[in-house]
Amino acid sequence: METPQPPNSQQLTQNVSQWLKEISQLKQQLLEAREAIAQAQKQGDHWRSLYNREAEQRRQDVQRGQERIGDLVARLQERDTPPNPSEDERRRQRQQTLDGLDISQLQEQVLDLSLERDRLLERVQTLEAAIDSEQQQHQKTRTELTGALADAITLLPKGKEISPSTGS
Repeated sequence: METPQPPNSQQLTQNVSQWLKEISQLKQQLLEAREAIAQAQKQGDHWRSLYNREAEQRRQDVQRGQERIGDLVARLQERDTPPNPSEDERRRQRQQTLDGLDISQLQEQVLDLSLERDRLLERVQTLEAAIDSEQQQHQKTRTELTGALADAITLLPKGKEISPSTGS
């Protein structure tokens, strides 16, 4: 039976040299992976920022729309509420003005007021439709940005596959 020969110094040097080379390559791969992770996190932060900005804009748009609808509803309710004493006085003054008008002029004023009411009701409906549309657009944007963020997060573990030139 033959006993194993101890490695000579040249073989040891070659082995150590090979290990050092492998360590150097592993360090480089680790560095690249860290850079890829940092880039993916930067992209994720960018998409998150875009999503938050868009969401805030949508919230502000909805808030303004709701305030406008509230104002219009309040105006319509004011017209439907029973008169208070100051309104009674205004009614008497208007009645005196109307007393001097003939039937055709009164009919014309009734028609004008009716058209104005219809126009305001259409405006309220238009604003409600706009709010619905904004809400749908907000949901669509939220879904798209959430998907993009999920895609960016999915790419984090694949650090090597993301090149540093992939921009945001």
